[in-house]
Amino acid sequence: MIIKRAGADTSQLVKKLFTRRWLTVIVGCCLFCAVILSSIYYGMQLVKTGKSMTMNAWVSGLAKAKLSVIPNFLDGLTATPERIEIDIAFKEYQKLAYKRQQALTMGHLVSEDEDWVPAKIRYKGDTYKVELRLKGDVSDHWRRADRWSYKIKVKGDHTLFGMKRFAIQDPQTREYMNEWVIHRLQREMGLISLRYDFIDVTVNGKHQPICALEENFEKRLIENNNRREGPILRYDSWFYWLGREGLEPELAGSSVSTYQEGRYTGDSELSRLFEIGRSLLEQYRRGQLPAAEVFDLQRMASFFAVSDLTGYYHATHIDNLKFYYNPVTSLIEPIGYDFNEILPLSRDSRTLGEQLLPTINSRDAMDWRTGLFLDNNFYLFYVEALKRISEERFLDEFFEKNREDYKHALAVLHMSYPWYNFLGESVLRRNQGYIRRLLDPVRSIQVYRDHLDTLTSALTISVQNIYALPAEVVSLKVDSIEFPLPTPVVVSAYSEGNPIRFEDISFDLMPETMSEIMESKEKVRIVYRIYGTTDNREEMLYPWPAANESMLAGDFLRQSCNADSFDFLAIDNGSKTITIKPGEWELRTSLILPPGYTIRASEGVILDLLNESLILSSSPLHWRGSEEYPIRIQSSDSSGQGVIVLAANALSELSWVEFFNLGNPSKGAWLLTGAVTFYESPVEIENCRFANNHCEDGLNTIRTEFSISKTWFVQTQADAFDADFCTGSFDQVNFVECGNDGIDVSGSTITISNIVIDGAGDKGLSAGENSQMTVTNTTIRNAEIAIASKDRSKMEIEDLTLINSRVAFAAYQKKPEFAPGEIIAKGVEISGGESAYLIEQGSTLIIDGKIIPPSRKDVKEILYGVEYGKSSK
Repeated sequence: MIIKRAGADTSQLVKKLFTRRWLTVIVGCCLFCAVILSSIYYGMQLVKTGKSMTMNAWVSGLAKAKLSVIPNFLDGLTATPERIEIDIAFKEYQKLAYKRQQALTMGHLVSEDEDWVPAKIRYKGDTYKVELRLKGDVSDHWRRADRWSYKIKVKGDHTLFGMKRFAIQDPQTREYMNEWVIHRLQREMGLISLRYDFIDVTVNGKHQPICALEENFEKRLIENNNRREGPILRYDSWFYWLGREGLEPELAGSSVSTYQEGRYTGDSELSRLFEIGRSLLEQYRRGQLPAAEVFDLQRMASFFAVSDLTGYYHATHIDNLKFYYNPVTSLIEPIGYDFNEILPLSRDSRTLGEQLLPTINSRDAMDWRTGLFLDNNFYLFYVEALKRISEERFLDEFFEKNREDYKHALAVLHMSYPWYNFLGESVLRRNQGYIRRLLDPVRSIQVYRDHLDTLTSALTISVQNIYALPAEVVSLKVDSIEFPLPTPVVVSAYSEGNPIRFEDISFDLMPETMSEIMESKEKVRIVYRIYGTTDNREEMLYPWPAANESMLAGDFLRQSCNADSFDFLAIDNGSKTITIKPGEWELRTSLILPPGYTIRASEGVILDLLNESLILSSSPLHWRGSEEYPIRIQSSDSSGQGVIVLAANALSELSWVEFFNLGNPSKGAWLLTGAVTFYESPVEIENCRFANNHCEDGLNTIRTEFSISKTWFVQTQADAFDADFCTGSFDQVNFVECGNDGIDVSGSTITISNIVIDGAGDKGLSAGENSQMTVTNTTIRNAEIAIASKDRSKMEIEDLTLINSRVAFAAYQKKPEFAPGEIIAKGVEISGGESAYLIEQGSTLIIDGKIIPPSRKDVKEILYGVEYGKSSK
């Protein structure tokens, strides 16, 4: 009985346990399903709101960063970013939200003029009226419900961070520090680069993670890069974003347009510049102009070299790259934008040149870049840029130079993204190695014996380039005897997938070498080098033949050199000199001198520029007259348009030269301000005289170095001397009866000593746009304004005498993108005049250690012909 009862109890216990187990399993399954369904729902919500991108970035970033998150977080705590607060009214915000919803539906954003809405930005206690709209063609800019990218333009006569137009966006859209580093690389290579940084942003009271601040396209971008204002152009492929089938952002279907089109309408200098720039790009697009007549090849080559270094070519695509028309050179320069990635180069990725060459004569030949890579002169600059950018010291010096700014930018990023580490430096250094290997190929050409004439001892060879860079054939060696070519022959780069091309080259040999050529290919070598390099290589000669293959109208700068047309010029092509013979000569047509020479003149030379003629030289001038017989450049009919030295890349020397009664160059849309101009051409001037010149500037130097001593500027219609983005010095120079300024400099560093200015209708010494001017032992008489410092310029003055000048010192801010002016002086003597000081609030004047208080809130409003000085127009 007991045993039976025990068995019955065990059976009941098993049933209970079995029932509870199933209940646990069922509950567990329900909980599991609930977790799964909740996760799916949460994931859908993350995708819907765009927060999945942020979550993914955080997770992947943490996995890579590991323990560095902690020091990065601490680094972010010390950062001090710029901060702005954006206020958008409810109605206007709803308009933006509706536009975003349209973009989400279409899959991309199509922007229109009506999209701009008014808003306000608060920065450092000031409030700025702005207009803004959504930015970004694709959804990474506006997919998140709580973070959108904006284009912003500041209203009125104001700027923010020195910019009128800019964008704020999630740093991830430009791969965080990548864009920052690449823009700095652009600037290092002498290219136009956007201001790009990271700032703290609040929108309608909601604090955002750290945002990227990116400069947009308008004149302050150009001027911040030390260039004169000119149109910013683009190949506009807006139609691509309409989503129509068969439309691609290619050259054939892209029109040429500009930004702020209203500034380029009507009959104005800007509209004419736009027409020139637009016509250049349009005729290039049509195949009517070669790349060399459209683009600044050197700067284009540098731009592509930077793209090679970064291993990513997004910025070179036609819908990303912008262009600047340089009104001085009449050539197009690149403006890099939207770089994004830094990726490793490899045999699969290849450099830009290697990628583009297969497109020549193929279905993609309308790629805008192809025309550049068909030009051997472009390759010369391209290889030079690749050599420079691939040197180890280039990146060493670059990162050292930018170290403090880099650390600050990274610390600001770490405020919101402590998991982020910049890994691009190691990639850039690996890419340097890849480029160095590219410039040092195992083999570059194949050479065939095309024809051998034993009677005349002449050999014709056919050379095929089998490499992605041009080759330069230098000579032929037969055993130990070398036969150099008079001029090396360039063989164009190989184009994959296209018919083989050969270059025929002839050599005059000696009879005793004929047998060697016919019998032994091992003893015959062709000496060549990669175009743009100096290391010679040798390639054997196959002893059998191979199959052979059978400017804008009126633009002055595109006219051919014409030195051969002037009898008074002695041309020596051997020594590369062109000499102006002594005597009095008339120029009734303009003289255009080629690059690569030295232009010489000596005492007894008088050139009379008639019939609106001028002298344009791409070579340096070595003009040396004497005190008794100075060289004289004049215009007896007052129509002569002066002398221009353009990108000579070597020092010009002028001694005892007079420039008399000249005007400034004006040929169609090409207009310069100086009767004498040196652009990117260093010059030394001594014992010269610039007199009675009717022009905006008697002498204008641009982007160069200069030295002027013992020289006179007399009766100039406007400014006697103007320097833009220069470094130079004056010593023992006299300025008499200047219509406007004696010395006017912008973006320059100038040293002045022992000068006298007697008569200036506007300013005696004027420093503007972030210039540095040091002045010693100087006298200024009879000037409207003796000394003026404006727009973040600083003047340091010692031993100054001012006599009968209406205003002794003026310091102020003229342009909103700059800052106030500063003057520090000691040893100043002032006599006569009406007002000693015109000092604007915020600007500084210190004399003998004493701070002179500001005299008014806005100085500019009473200058430029209003109460003092003359109009600058």
